[in-house]
Amino acid sequence: EESGGLLAGMSFLLRDALMGPLATVIVLMNALGQMLGAALPVLAFQRYDDARVGGWLFAAYGLGGLIGTAVAYRLVTKVPALTLASLGAIGFALPLWVLVPHVALAPILGALAFTALCQPLINAPMFGVITTRTPAALFPKVMTAIVTLATIAGPLGVLTAGALLEHEGLMVTFGVIAGGVTAVAVLF
Repeated sequence: EESGGLLAGMSFLLRDALMGPLATVIVLMNALGQMLGAALPVLAFQRYDDARVGGWLFAAYGLGGLIGTAVAYRLVTKVPALTLASLGAIGFALPLWVLVPHVALAPILGALAFTALCQPLINAPMFGVITTRTPAALFPKVMTAIVTLATIAGPLGVLTAGALLEHEGLMVTFGVIAGGVTAVAVLF
């Protein structure tokens, strides 16, 4: 009963000066991340005309994420949560600009790996803050609200990427992704 009604999690996010912006960052980053995932196969075929490049793009991202998880595990207890997440957000955003112009594959693989390496530096501390700041009775509803909003944002990001790729091309699509992630990082 103390957790309130169905929308208690959303209400808490809207009232709390820190949790609302954190939830907004999570939702926007999820939409932009889905845009990135949708655009990478198109990058492989349009710029490099090779399906194997698509595999290398996703492999670089995956390897960066694995390394980032190990790094976050070491840093999360040594660096204040919001400082680590802020640095991670900037590190996540900046390499994405390498995807905008037509460049060789190696810098793109490096940019994707570094971007993915920074993702756990954002996620681990942010979810730590969410866990410790949310009252225990509200925690399931707050997490449900965040996950629901992020789940809705993901397909919207994919639809947006599809429309941009179709009508504006790769450079504009990656420009929107890099610009959006940079704006969210600055907002954070």
